[in-house]
Amino acid sequence: MAQEIFKRIKLSDESGERCECYSLLDVYVQFADGSLKRPDISIFREKPVLAESALQVVPNVVVEVLSPGTGRKDLEVGPPFYLSQGVLDVVTSDPESW
Repeated sequence: MAQEIFKRIKLSDESGERCECYSLLDVYVQFADGSLKRPDISIFREKPVLAESALQVVPNVVVEVLSPGTGRKDLEVGPPFYLSQGVLDVVTSDPESW
């Protein structure tokens, strides 16, 4: 499901102009507190330096696709964590509502 959303992402700024943003699917990110997470989709304002193990830069936006077995965790744990680590926005998508 995350791949379907990823394919449809159109990155633009407030005026609707295409921005030079970068979106990555299923990459590990190591946050300042040492936590290692793998958001479904990470969106960055600037091109992140890719690493062998995990990115060391905080995404500007994280997209999480709710899974049947982990939907509650995806809603209750994920967004507060990401926001506490400096992610500016967290978007959740529930495939059951598509």
